[in-house]
Amino acid sequence: MNIEETLTHLDSYLKEFPKKNEIYFSLVNLYLKQNQFDKAIAAMDQIETVFGKNESVIGTKYDILLRQNKPEEALKVLEDYNKEYSSPYVLTKLGDHTLAEYKDSLALGYYKEALDLQADYMPAMLGEAEVYRIRRNYDSFFNVIGKFADDGQIDPQTKSQYMGMLLQRSEPRLIQNFKPRIDSLYDTMVLRHPKDSSILKSAGMYFYATERTGKAKTLFRKNMDENPGSVDATLTYLQMLGSMSDWDSMVQASDSAFARFPQETDFLDMKIAALYNKKDWQGVIDNSRRIIEAAAGDTSVTIPALANIGDMYHEMGNEEEAFKVYKQVLKANPNYSPTLNNYAYYLSLKGKSLKKARDMSKKTIEKEPDNPTYLDTYGWILHLLGKDKDAKAVFKHAMIYGGKESSTCMEHYAEVLDSLGETDLAKVYRAQAAKRKLEEEK
Repeated sequence: MNIEETLTHLDSYLKEFPKKNEIYFSLVNLYLKQNQFDKAIAAMDQIETVFGKNESVIGTKYDILLRQNKPEEALKVLEDYNKEYSSPYVLTKLGDHTLAEYKDSLALGYYKEALDLQADYMPAMLGEAEVYRIRRNYDSFFNVIGKFADDGQIDPQTKSQYMGMLLQRSEPRLIQNFKPRIDSLYDTMVLRHPKDSSILKSAGMYFYATERTGKAKTLFRKNMDENPGSVDATLTYLQMLGSMSDWDSMVQASDSAFARFPQETDFLDMKIAALYNKKDWQGVIDNSRRIIEAAAGDTSVTIPALANIGDMYHEMGNEEEAFKVYKQVLKANPNYSPTLNNYAYYLSLKGKSLKKARDMSKKTIEKEPDNPTYLDTYGWILHLLGKDKDAKAVFKHAMIYGGKESSTCMEHYAEVLDSLGETDLAKVYRAQAAKRKLEEEK
């Protein structure tokens, strides 16, 4: 049934059941979907005639008129209702409307009137706070937000979302100048909602962003412990450990996480990242095999894990086993770029099977033409094959797309330039490579 047919049916239902307000609202929604705003307003007027005025009707009419770009008529709808009835909802709408028109004194009056009717009405509370923030009356602002943070009736997710938006849209000076007071807001929310994941995560992210990593770690750990069934809470804690380079704790926490969520192989990936940073190559191999076993049949997971094993054998100096694994990977997926690149590059380091290496490397840049790592490999192989002009073009492209972030890539480019007799430019890139290498080693 299309929209027109539905409208026809609803009209007939209204004639039969004129007191069913849900039919009117269904009509309004359909009119709005078709941008028939005048008909939607007419339907709202009919609702008002049959059922009387109420907040829901007034709020909907207000929103429709705004969509019609009729702000003055929209405001009048609110004002007319406010003359007859007392409503925190409508008063707050009036406050929001007038604040958007930069009439902050009038807006503040509406918010205060709403709060006189209902002291804990959260939208009015936040509107009042926004006026104080705009005026830079921070004592009053923090006084209001302090009550908001400590109100046990307000949904904790609303609190965390508000604080996130506040910090995003505020000037950096607000955080710098009032850090202790913002700290206090988060501490208050954590005390009020000690097990809520949204609060604990929000507070943790705030303290991490303001470089209090120890406190952030404690909050993320608490979030994980208080919400043991939450994958997100556990993942966030592990990410925190990784950002702190706490590899030993990350290994232990990853094992614990995988034991609780045996279908989530991402936790084994995180353990692998920690083991890699610990240079525990055998540990990476063992956990890659665990991933292959846990995700049997899912090639999007098992192929990268198998490729990891090949890379680790190469790190351990077992080149023969590494190449054997690479062949297994490429048999399963002949176009798997990371292995094509690594296999090609390692062959180039040996100076063997260079044409085979070139063909593998060419596949990677056909798939990802702006990947500087793949461009470096391809350009270097072309150089080894004596095609320095072609190699130069590849390296110039690499320099545009991130090649200058790699000392190896710039060293290779310098070698190519030397081969072409461009020694002055080669010296420039060799100096940049040396500088970058020092940065990489820090």
